[in-house]
Amino acid sequence: MARKQARSSTEAQPTREIDRIRDIILGPQIQDLNGKLQAAVREAKDLRRDLDRLTNQESDQTDNLKKLRSDMRRADRELRKQIREATELLKAYQLEREALADLLIKLGNLMKTRGSLGQVLEGLEEPEKS
Repeated sequence: MARKQARSSTEAQPTREIDRIRDIILGPQIQDLNGKLQAAVREAKDLRRDLDRLTNQESDQTDNLKKLRSDMRRADRELRKQIREATELLKAYQLEREALADLLIKLGNLMKTRGSLGQVLEGLEEPEKS
């Protein structure tokens, strides 16, 4: 058993020597590569965090856009309703104006045929003769 330990110790010695020589020759390059690898890992983590943040922002923006579209449709319907109501009021006003114009024309014609406004007003109390 002692021989096995001595043998393993002897076999381990060249391996340690090889590792030491490798460290002497390639040490600075390995350290440089390790530094670059760590920097790349940090950058990848930062990029992943940024991607997650942008994904959340996109989701929020999509929700906001849907809400804006809904609000815009509602506002459009309300505006159209108000325009229809205003149009109906204007039509009614136009009809009232036309009716008033017709009444004034009739009053003018009555004044021509009956004389003064007093006579026309007296004639309103009596049924009109055709």
